[in-house]
Amino acid sequence: MPDGKLYCEKCGKAVRLVPDYDEFSDDIIPSMVANPDAKEFFRPIEKKADEAPEETKKKKKKPYSKIVTAATLVSICVCALIVLFASRYMMSYEYTKGRAQDAFLSGDYEGSIALYLDAVALYEDDDNVELKRDYLRIAEAYRHLSQKDQARDYYSRVLELDAENDEAFFAITDMMVEDEDYDGLSSLFEMAKTAAQKKKIEDAWAGEVLFSESEGEYDDDLSLSLSSPKGYQIYYTNNGEDPSAGGTLFSEPILLGDGESVIRARAISQTGIWGPLVTKTYTIKYQAPDLPVIIPSGGNYSAPVTVEIMSFAKDATIYYTWDSSRPDANSPRYDGPIQVPEGNNVLSVLVIDKHGLSSEIERANFVYIPVVISGQ
Repeated sequence: MPDGKLYCEKCGKAVRLVPDYDEFSDDIIPSMVANPDAKEFFRPIEKKADEAPEETKKKKKKPYSKIVTAATLVSICVCALIVLFASRYMMSYEYTKGRAQDAFLSGDYEGSIALYLDAVALYEDDDNVELKRDYLRIAEAYRHLSQKDQARDYYSRVLELDAENDEAFFAITDMMVEDEDYDGLSSLFEMAKTAAQKKKIEDAWAGEVLFSESEGEYDDDLSLSLSSPKGYQIYYTNNGEDPSAGGTLFSEPILLGDGESVIRARAISQTGIWGPLVTKTYTIKYQAPDLPVIIPSGGNYSAPVTVEIMSFAKDATIYYTWDSSRPDANSPRYDGPIQVPEGNNVLSVLVIDKHGLSSEIERANFVYIPVVISGQ
């Protein structure tokens, strides 16, 4: 019969519906009915020998689970130790100093100083070698930042730990030279502990120029000499300017005349570093010569008499007259003792110094009348 037809086309009868074949229903059930004591039909299906019960499988998994748990705990502990070690290392002197060095090399001097100070706070070694290096680096960073006072402070700390540390000593010397802190250089020289430190000061500092005459007021010309304790060249000016900017090389005494003279001088070392500027003021006011001294000072004489004239003026010339007239440069010049002429004479004496200044006139009355002996 064709599919989908409910009635047979030939006989016209309805189609019978037959259920699908069921082995259990058609074969097994009739057998069970025929033999009700057959228990094999209700026996559970046996599992294969190699298939363990679920409970057994769970028991076998327990050792593996313990291993995993133990491994996890170990891993956690290891991680914790690593974190702890790492955190402690990141707070250590070595790590902090390493960061400070990196900051310094990169030009971050402010950051470097902060990190070096943190590192110094963590430093616990009894040996100060590393501490000195840290102080030196801090001082150098401050110098890069033009903070000289702070730099000098840390260089000084290095010298407190090690007075023979040339690096710190040289750095302080250079800064003092830059600042023309010659008083500081003088004190630093007294602190020098090594030959190299002393030589550094000597090479860097020419020392003060010495003046042969003290500054002040004078009444006569002055011959001024300059000298350097170290034998360095000296330059000077007499117009108030700094000799390092075009002064005159000192080679012979400086002659100072009437008026005020301001002499400024500096020595220069062999390395081209100027010493301190020394300034001295000289005021010269010429004064007229004092009155000359006439010996004897006058009198009456009957016998020949010789007169001497003295003056305390240096390089002065004495002029005189016997007729009470005022002497001048055209009058007779006194060169030695003079004879009193006969009669009543007034000796007038004048001193003219090398500057042309004249003294007051000194006078003395000499009466010389020779005694005439009768019969002669």
